[in-house]
Amino acid sequence: MPGGDGLLSLGWYRPFLPVTQAYSGPASPYWAGKAFLGLLLPPGHAAWTAREEASPVDVDDRYLALPAPGWLLHSTAGDGIVRLVNHGSDRLPPAPAPAHHSPHYSRFAYSSVTAPETPPEGEPDGPDNHVALVGPEGPPTLRGRIHPLYTRGRIASSWHTPVAAGGVDEDGSAIVSASVVHGPWEVRVHLVRASAGISVREGGWAVACDDAPPVAETGPGWALARRADGLTG
Repeated sequence: MPGGDGLLSLGWYRPFLPVTQAYSGPASPYWAGKAFLGLLLPPGHAAWTAREEASPVDVDDRYLALPAPGWLLHSTAGDGIVRLVNHGSDRLPPAPAPAHHSPHYSRFAYSSVTAPETPPEGEPDGPDNHVALVGPEGPPTLRGRIHPLYTRGRIASSWHTPVAAGGVDEDGSAIVSASVVHGPWEVRVHLVRASAGISVREGGWAVACDDAPPVAETGPGWALARRADGLTG
């Protein structure tokens, strides 16, 4: 969205630097110009003359397994939301390059109605679609290099070595994770190997709204956030 100076800024709807990456620059928002390339099509092109058809997401609930990147796509016709479950893509160079964490690439899931939490530099990572080990003193661990195990049908799985905030693997720790999708739901199961005294923190969707903060509900071992329109994480 253009700001008061008429220029596009680094952010979603306003300047927000935590969403940027190392290669981002002042010209990056102008990739949005690609959205207007269709206006170059001639008047007789099928893009303007063909009868509009329903998108697949508008007709039925859909499921698509993509084994190469380790992704499960599932969409629901009732709400038009498309969700991506990630058990294979972390955008890291091959080992022995060190593992680092990026919320843009290493979350367990993404969707067409949410954005990944991107905490400012130096702040602990949020629980958004993430499982972490939490020690008595240190911050929550990060998801390290993702090792895909299985992606087929409505099931995907992977394992990773939790990484401390400083980028060092937690000694002897490992988390094996599996996801099963059905309609709007994802059941996520973790097998955790960690030292005694370590807690496990699991997070779901980070929902947000500019009009009013989501309403929170909590109970023993669970929490949810619900927007005024009913969208719930």
